[in-house]
Amino acid sequence: YVGVVTGTQINHIEGQAINKLGIDVGATIGYRLSKNISLETGLFYSQKHYYTSGEHFSMAKVANTMPANMQLISVNGTSNILEIPLTIKYDFNLKNKSNYFATAGMSSYLLTKESNDYLALVNGVKQHLVGTYTNGSNYFNATINLSIGYEHKLFKKATFKIEPYIQIPLKQMGVGAMPISSAGVHFGIYFPLH
Repeated sequence: YVGVVTGTQINHIEGQAINKLGIDVGATIGYRLSKNISLETGLFYSQKHYYTSGEHFSMAKVANTMPANMQLISVNGTSNILEIPLTIKYDFNLKNKSNYFATAGMSSYLLTKESNDYLALVNGVKQHLVGTYTNGSNYFNATINLSIGYEHKLFKKATFKIEPYIQIPLKQMGVGAMPISSAGVHFGIYFPLH
């Protein structure tokens, strides 16, 4: 089966404040291994918004582009990511038109663009500094993904899916080496290939 998926997400770093909602959009393909078990993968475009205090942001990669004697207070940022998930899906409570399911898997990331708004003290004066980074970075097995969901057949050739999920970081991402946790909801339409 193949599907198209979209959704929203919230992102946080070390349990700090949540910035504005992010978005997901993508396509998936799945193969049913048995009556209850399927293997899924795909390609998603994800835009993650985040906030962090200065203590959780590593300056190692950007220090030479910043003013001397700068003390970082906080960062508001956005990362554009291409995501490749690999997931095992288990269907239970199977019925003719609907069922519930759970998934577990991992995602790899290609970080294509990062934009950060830095609030800092420079010689005792608060300043906003902006940095945009477009050198792509790869993160293999960046997150553990867990979800539960509900599927309902709309008609013979299409199934609607709603899927709340969480992503637990395994890698520190971006120029600031940040562990970005995510939670959200996906909405999808799926079509059988057979």
